[in-house]
Amino acid sequence: MKTVTAQEAVAMLNEAFKLDPHAMYRLIKTRVGCNLPLAEHPTIQVMGHAEAAPNEAVPEGFDYGVGALGILNGIFGDPETPGPIQCITDDSTGALLGFQVDPKQA
Repeated sequence: MKTVTAQEAVAMLNEAFKLDPHAMYRLIKTRVGCNLPLAEHPTIQVMGHAEAAPNEAVPEGFDYGVGALGILNGIFGDPETPGPIQCITDDSTGALLGFQVDPKQA
């Protein structure tokens, strides 16, 4: 079995982003409803209504939502720190520009 680092995962995410930025934006922004046991997982990042930004939403009928980035950060994170994979966004437009490993965790 191959071991993959967070940096290698980010390289793949950035390659996919270069090939199809619109698909990657939709994939990263998509969240599916999930239950409390998943929301309480020690490393998987799950969004609740309180954490949702104005342009983000937890799926209707659910208290929590999880997306691809939350799962990836669950794989590479640990219970003491948030996962290392971050989206790079344009401060003025919010547009997705790519991905990076958190410099504090690199």
